Amino acid sequence: MSDAFSDIAADERRGRNYYGFLKLLTDYLEKKVDDKELLEQVIEAAKNTDAVGRSYWGGRTRLSVGIEERVKLLRESDKTEWAKLLVRTVSEFSIYQRLKAISPFPSALLVHVDYGSGFVTIKGELEEFFANLIRNQKRWKTYDCDKYAVILPLPNTENAEIIWLDCGIMGVQDPREIEK
Repeated sequence: MSDAFSDIAADERRGRNYYGFLKLLTDYLEKKVDDKELLEQVIEAAKNTDAVGRSYWGGRTRLSVGIEERVKLLRESDKTEWAKLLVRTVSEFSIYQRLKAISPFPSALLVHVDYGSGFVTIKGELEEFFANLIRNQKRWKTYDCDKYAVILPLPNTENAEIIWLDCGIMGVQDPREIEK
């Protein structure tokens, strides 16, 4: 049994370790040549993050599991692996911007759509996209209780790329087709 202060401290330690891992991973991926020493630092940072035990808000991570294969896929510009990484890092803005610039999607708008059991969560770059649209087009505030309706023409979705990331149902390994 532990106390809340220790558990919260573990959350903070995991957060610092995770940020350090992401920074090293980004440094590694930005390099055009394979830097084995930096890759070892990435792997060690993943292990250090995984080593933080249970805590108040979260549990153990599994960053180091398959890390070398995932890094290899990122180096090979695997779109699914890149989408998973970008979705995970969108809240770490400076790292996200660096990663997106070297990803297969540098000029695309990233939207993460998560269908749960009876609800949907939409995240990604939409908040920043709409804030910039309102600030740049109208020069209006995008904070402090203001509400806006933004009407956009329907986009041409013929070139939209949709990448299945995973499923929250145990055992589901691939996207499922709509039942007829």
